[in-house]
Amino acid sequence: MKTLKFVIVTLLFAGLFFTSCKKTTETASPQEELTAEEATSVSDEIVETEATLEEIDYTADEQVENVLFGPPPPPGSCPTVTKDQPQGVFPVMVTIDFGASCEGPDGKIRSGKIVINLSAQPMTAGATKTVTLVDFMVDGKSVEGVRTWTNNGLDDQGRPSWSRSTTGAKITWPDGSTKTWEANHTILMTAGFTTPHYKMDDEFEITGSRSVVRKDGTTFSSTITTPLLKKHICRWIVSGEREITRNGNTATLDYGNGDCDKWGTLTLPDGTTKEIKLKPWRHH
Repeated sequence: MKTLKFVIVTLLFAGLFFTSCKKTTETASPQEELTAEEATSVSDEIVETEATLEEIDYTADEQVENVLFGPPPPPGSCPTVTKDQPQGVFPVMVTIDFGASCEGPDGKIRSGKIVINLSAQPMTAGATKTVTLVDFMVDGKSVEGVRTWTNNGLDDQGRPSWSRSTTGAKITWPDGSTKTWEANHTILMTAGFTTPHYKMDDEFEITGSRSVVRKDGTTFSSTITTPLLKKHICRWIVSGEREITRNGNTATLDYGNGDCDKWGTLTLPDGTTKEIKLKPWRHH
């Protein structure tokens, strides 16, 4: 089994909330109503915010695996990665230091630090991984927040699960505008856990919620009311439902009945339904 199962989960869930509706051309309803256009916009923003932190998760996992279990990076490489304990000793803190400017393989410029605290071997029940951003920036945007993964162990069917919390998340753009959010999710591996070296049969259920304060100051919440099902072999979430709420008005996004396709159904507060196109996961 891959030593850092966190890496596998992060890769598979890098696009977990990458669901966006097709823009509509209808006239906006009064402010107190939640329109299809607003629900679409919020869905798009979930994509953007989750993309930012999932990218950081992926970077953290990759560097942690290298520094804990792989050969040391060459001197002078960017970023600089250090740990505060000898090999195999936990808890351990790993620091990824991008300095004042570090260009990654993806062409993005990063600065500041990502600090990861691991309480124990990641596959140990109860183990936690906490990712904290310190003066971190990417392509001119300041990103703040703490992301904590907790290994919940196995359920009575032998299925592993993880809890993931996001606290104090904030993006600040060069013009001073900001977006903030908090989130809590549980990820249950429902298939593929008996074949650790083969990912094509992996399936996961996701539950949880988030709240977002947008650039314009409006607040939305998003709650998964029926677990979202993601199969590794499919680019889209195949089933489950999510509610998007603003000022007590709620729209529901239904991801389907299990078929692997790019279509979902959006139900507005007045009961109107629209078929919408779902955005695929970035990592697959």
